[in-house]
Amino acid sequence: MKKFDYKNAKAILHKVDDAGIAVRQYGEGRPVLLIHGFGVFGYTWRKILPGLSENHRCVVLDLLGFGGSEYSKQTNFTFTAQAERIIKIASKLRLGPYSIIAHDTGASIARLVALKDEQVEKLVLINTEIPSHRPPFIPMYQFLAKFSIANVMFRLLMRSKWIV
Repeated sequence: MKKFDYKNAKAILHKVDDAGIAVRQYGEGRPVLLIHGFGVFGYTWRKILPGLSENHRCVVLDLLGFGGSEYSKQTNFTFTAQAERIIKIASKLRLGPYSIIAHDTGASIARLVALKDEQVEKLVLINTEIPSHRPPFIPMYQFLAKFSIANVMFRLLMRSKWIV
């Protein structure tokens, strides 16, 4: 397996509707779109990308509010709006028939992508949320995410063995 350097890979910002989605691509072959969950970004896939990218074109995006994505006060953050943006990116990148690997909140969004985009062939969902169920701590996360220090704090918390 060749040396894999996720951190220094250049993300390309794709402007879609009212937001910008950061996208990184690795490897060649059948396309696989990787959608992360809440509180993380595309970097979460770094451990499986070296092996997966040997035979697949891996398209890793950062959902709104995480990683290199861009948004404004007018940005629509609903799952439906995010799914529609992802479908537009898949079309723009000419993925053709593609598979999706997604977890957590990303899996909820991936379900909508698969329902609306006939190009989705396979769907792998990991640790997914339950539709129509909202964990009670989500409003707290949304409140905390409004503060500029939130990104730094979440990163520090994710380094804690106790939290992880």
